[in-house]
Amino acid sequence: MSLYPIAMLLPLLTLVALFTRGLRAALLVSAAALPLRTVAPIVAGSMNVLVEHICFSIVFSVLFYQWLRHRPGAGRMKVELETFLLSAICGYAVVSAFIFPRIFNGIMVFSVSNSGIGGVKYSNNIRGTFLYELTPTSGNVSQTAFLIFSTLVFVLLLSFGRRYGYQFLHRIVCIAGIVHIGFGMADILGFDSLIGLMRTASYKINDSHNVMGFDRTIGMMSEASRYGIFGGAIFAYFFALWLIQGGRNEGRFAALALFTDLSSLSTSAFVSIGGTFFLIAARFLLTGKLRRGSAQRTIWLVGVGVIGFGILLVTTPLGSVLASATDALVFNKVDSESGLIRAATSYQSLLTLRETWFLGAGSGSVVSNGLVLVWLGNIGVPGAVMFLTLFWLFMRGGPRLRGQSSEAYAQWFAATTAVGTLFISEGVSRTILDPGLSIMLYGALAVAARRPIFVRFSSPDTGSLSGRRYHLYARNALRRS
Repeated sequence: MSLYPIAMLLPLLTLVALFTRGLRAALLVSAAALPLRTVAPIVAGSMNVLVEHICFSIVFSVLFYQWLRHRPGAGRMKVELETFLLSAICGYAVVSAFIFPRIFNGIMVFSVSNSGIGGVKYSNNIRGTFLYELTPTSGNVSQTAFLIFSTLVFVLLLSFGRRYGYQFLHRIVCIAGIVHIGFGMADILGFDSLIGLMRTASYKINDSHNVMGFDRTIGMMSEASRYGIFGGAIFAYFFALWLIQGGRNEGRFAALALFTDLSSLSTSAFVSIGGTFFLIAARFLLTGKLRRGSAQRTIWLVGVGVIGFGILLVTTPLGSVLASATDALVFNKVDSESGLIRAATSYQSLLTLRETWFLGAGSGSVVSNGLVLVWLGNIGVPGAVMFLTLFWLFMRGGPRLRGQSSEAYAQWFAATTAVGTLFISEGVSRTILDPGLSIMLYGALAVAARRPIFVRFSSPDTGSLSGRRYHLYARNALRRS
């Protein structure tokens, strides 16, 4: 096991903020850990305890301790519908992780390995791809643990959003965005060697890969695609917010996020940005809620963008560069090694789904590509349906949004645009079961901007299990506690 003191700086700052300024300040400091996906204070073999794990665990532990001290009486407990559904997903994932690999033991599942020991070669033209017999592995525990951790972070963020307002979660997005864009700019300016001192995680970090001789920006992520997806959500959030309510700061955030995201030269970044424009256009067209100010900003943006892009194409060699980049990142992607592996994992995930009676091979058992296919291969149709329902609840406005302020609507619109962007980008690139903390952050913000729906567990007869009743009820005002 290796310890890296330099990576403990942010957890120490979290503790300082906790003892001097309280929980809110500690959570704001922890927000800076969200873009630091290569900073691991503790490394044990292939396991990385990232700085985000430590920071958010500190805050959640204190919050849980406070809840234990002031918890309601026996038999009276209520949780929000989204939290209840996430808990159900975690429960199903735990059951699947420990039971399904034993029930379906012996079926062949896909894996990417350098050694191939104990496996059967999948294809001669795809390097490092093998089929293995399904057995319980450490991945069943680790991937399920990641999912549970993300759920706890969602509970943490939503509880603070309800207590202090959705504006508090907006500040968390701003802090994460500043850190992410800042490290991206430092990477662009050539400070990669200094940034590399803080990249302590043990997994492969592609800090020198390039396209057509251009270095790809990764900031504090492991590779360009992860930088592109995280930055794409930041761009989606602030761009949508700027369209709805304007504001110089929102416009600057969106512009900087767009610039650094494009500098990653990642297919995932382009998918994120394209997904953002598609979602916003579709929502405006379908809802017809493009206000006058938003329309003027949109016209101004499109006009300036088209004229500026035309000037660049005419006066610079940008046209040929874009053509070459598009060819390398899009049209040749399917025939690349990465594209072949993605296709193979997707196909095998569907085969695994069929061979496991549509229940999945168990959380962490299957390597696949894209959120839905990962869910289907690992936790089957029941788990995928629950996850899709959760995303639908994140995106849903309806009666829970009626009567809210225009600011709440703008925050909800921006947060759900970011959630939709992440669903699109992670839907084509995610390889693990956990949707990620970014989705949990924007999902919590979207939920906090609406009125809640609770699942209440009550027991008039606390001494009798048969007396326990479960029911749903909707509140008519935003709950503040």
